[in-house]
Amino acid sequence: MLHPAHSARRASDLRPLCSRKRPPRRSNAAAPPGPASDGGVEVTTTLAENGQLLVRLFNAEGPAGPKRLVLDARVARATLVELDGRTIEQLPVDHAADGTSIVKVTMGRFAVRTVRCELGNG
Repeated sequence: MLHPAHSARRASDLRPLCSRKRPPRRSNAAAPPGPASDGGVEVTTTLAENGQLLVRLFNAEGPAGPKRLVLDARVARATLVELDGRTIEQLPVDHAADGTSIVKVTMGRFAVRTVRCELGNG
């Protein structure tokens, strides 16, 4: 379910950015970055707009605890947000030498989390 502010958007406006089974492949194409996550965690929804990437995660089968969201982009800041967009907390972001960013988020079993990533030089 999308945030009410996004409910008027057409389904074609939502761009799938990832594969559930495979991590994203690097390419020279100007496609949006695709997220990958730890085992047991599914990326259920992604939305890219205005230099931000919203990623909704569901911990379908993994144990509760810290998880990693790996993005094929430089993330300047990551924020855990409620489904209605309110900020819960800032999340730690690590940057790898290959240009990927790793966002750390704690999830309970069967939990849903939404992460807002501001793309740019982090």
